[in-house]
Amino acid sequence: MQDLDFESKKIRIENTRVKFGKFFTKLCFIYFLYSLSAFIIPKNILDISPVCLNFVNFMKSYFPNIEIIGSISPYTQLSEFYVSIMWIYGIIIFAVSSLYSLVYYIYFCRYDDDFILLSKKKCENDCPFLLLPFMFGLGIFMFEVYYTGYFASSGISIRTSHFMPEFQSRFSIFGYIIFFQSGFSLSGSVILMSTFEFIYKIYFYLKGVKDAEQSQ
Repeated sequence: MQDLDFESKKIRIENTRVKFGKFFTKLCFIYFLYSLSAFIIPKNILDISPVCLNFVNFMKSYFPNIEIIGSISPYTQLSEFYVSIMWIYGIIIFAVSSLYSLVYYIYFCRYDDDFILLSKKKCENDCPFLLLPFMFGLGIFMFEVYYTGYFASSGISIRTSHFMPEFQSRFSIFGYIIFFQSGFSLSGSVILMSTFEFIYKIYFYLKGVKDAEQSQ
């Protein structure tokens, strides 16, 4: 009876994972469509709408890159409003993926045979233990480069090359912002997921060692 209950929970959890995967795919697709608003937002959006102006002023108090990017681009109002709304959707994606990670690693993973099997392997052979420091480094890099507006004010260096982003057209605004905003949001989600995975794989690994000792 207990085995049947366990298998039933596994089936329900697998169905939940599939549904979440489809939901998250749709969310990312909507995010892409949402990002195309860079091509239709009026250049003087803040003059037209006091609500949008108040919204942008509010966002500026929390996200310094908005004002920096707006001061560089000739499309000041468009840039500031676009960066502001992209922050909102980026936060939504981060929140949804983080919530699922929290639920999965606190409750679901105990019914995931593949996860438990991998967790019982030796820690030094497990990828997430090596991946976690890299992901934290990437997260810090994205914070320093995008959130602070460093990439817009000081440019980007790739090996020996250095170039300054130019927000001189709607396309360049779209390209730079969707790239860095997506990287910022997704790296934050992966950091959280990797942290939970790191903790729970240690737990299952130690549990496996303890069970092996008791069986001897």
